[in-house]
Amino acid sequence: MKVRIIIVDDEPLAIKVIESYVDRIGDMEIVATFTDSNKAFSYLHQNKVDLLFLDIQMPALNGFDLLRVLSQKPEIIITTAFREYAVESFELDVLDYLVKPISFERFLKSVQKYFKVASIEMDNKNIAKIQPIEEVEAIFVKENKKMVKLELDKILYIESLKDYVRFHTKGRNIVCKMSMNELEQILPSDRFIRVHRSYIIPFKKIESFSTSNIELSDIKIPIGNTYKLIVMKRLDFLLN
Repeated sequence: MKVRIIIVDDEPLAIKVIESYVDRIGDMEIVATFTDSNKAFSYLHQNKVDLLFLDIQMPALNGFDLLRVLSQKPEIIITTAFREYAVESFELDVLDYLVKPISFERFLKSVQKYFKVASIEMDNKNIAKIQPIEEVEAIFVKENKKMVKLELDKILYIESLKDYVRFHTKGRNIVCKMSMNELEQILPSDRFIRVHRSYIIPFKKIESFSTSNIELSDIKIPIGNTYKLIVMKRLDFLLN
């Protein structure tokens, strides 16, 4: 029998990340998602749920308030961009605390913790069905009021514009409202790397690099000081 999951987060992109991770594990199914914690409370009051992925910072009823008013709680895994609530979360008996951006590896550890607590063995055959990241060929991003399909191979580089990001592509540039941290959760990490607080680039488009910048065709992208070590390690790994 599959683990019944709901996701509560006021950011649709964050929900999509968890959905994509759950899809790669065959022992679990998402029965509902909510961007409104009040609606989530009503659902939990009327339906049996095994595991809840819950954001803390929510409009109206925040994640902690929701936990306090639930009489019958499923296992809880917090998903948040804020580290400072960890102590308070564990005082409310949560199973785990995931800080965004959440990698699939960290997500999987959290899920394994659930199965251990629930005394359920994960089906090894289902774990083997986890889709390789490289199979992802496109993502959908919101441009103006519509979702636009963006093929990953067409991305030249991605630039931060404060609360927005600009996708520089072969055909045209696409601007959408999202953060670089949110974008890092969506893009496959074996194909893209963040090299600066304002830039994410695809490995395939790199033509040359030094310790200070990376050349992509006719543009130079700076390497930020805080990203330099990990960037050099990743590029060295690709060359060897």
